[in-house]
Amino acid sequence: MRVKDVYNLIDRYAPFAIAEEWDNAGFLMGHKDAEVTKILVTLDADFCAMEHAVKEGCNLIISHHPFIFDTEKQITDRSGQGRKILYALENHLNIISAHTNLDSCEGGINDTLAALLGLNVTEKFIPTREGGMLGRIGTHSFASLDQFLSHAASVLNVTPRYRMVNASFKKIAVVSGSGSSCMKDALAAGVDTLVTGDCRYSAYIEAAEIGLNLIDLGHFETEQIIVPVLAEYLRSHALTVTEHIIPTPICTSEA
Repeated sequence: MRVKDVYNLIDRYAPFAIAEEWDNAGFLMGHKDAEVTKILVTLDADFCAMEHAVKEGCNLIISHHPFIFDTEKQITDRSGQGRKILYALENHLNIISAHTNLDSCEGGINDTLAALLGLNVTEKFIPTREGGMLGRIGTHSFASLDQFLSHAASVLNVTPRYRMVNASFKKIAVVSGSGSSCMKDALAAGVDTLVTGDCRYSAYIEAAEIGLNLIDLGHFETEQIIVPVLAEYLRSHALTVTEHIIPTPICTSEA
């Protein structure tokens, strides 16, 4: 199977047409007609992932976050992005990134996140291009907020950060990654709680002002869950796949 064939498989699962206009999802590096030896699925195509790919004999990396996002005027070893691109070229790595299309598609990140959190999805919100829908809204059967937070901490291996200003905790919206900008969309959809990641201090202030409960379960933690799902999808098409999952890219102190 060639790189272009794998691209088409991903496009069937997470159509690139529904990616946001500002996004840079797609086939970002390599030769479309290259024969695929082995695939590495990862959240980020960083040096750690690329070195792991080379070690494992993979010549195709599929990442969630785009390998190339900002426009590069120079490709040299004087910048981190330049060194990454040079390393990929020197090691004949092909790279496909499925970003906001993987967030929004059926069976994608937000569906996976909602299921892991024990939500019964009742609707979707925040339309994207070509009929895609970014977020998921659902109900739950948890007896209390503490029970929900304990469950979330366990399944995602994360310490939740949150601010609860609304006594109601019945209708939850989920937006994986960095979704605090979706607070007003969530409120307009009639939810009382938004679960997302990457929340800044100001987001908690704004959430309190509009009467929305805000729960931060981490950018990494709410997205890395798609790695085994996407890997299994590719394996179902007779491809040899390895998964690159690290506990977290951020260190914390226990002191």
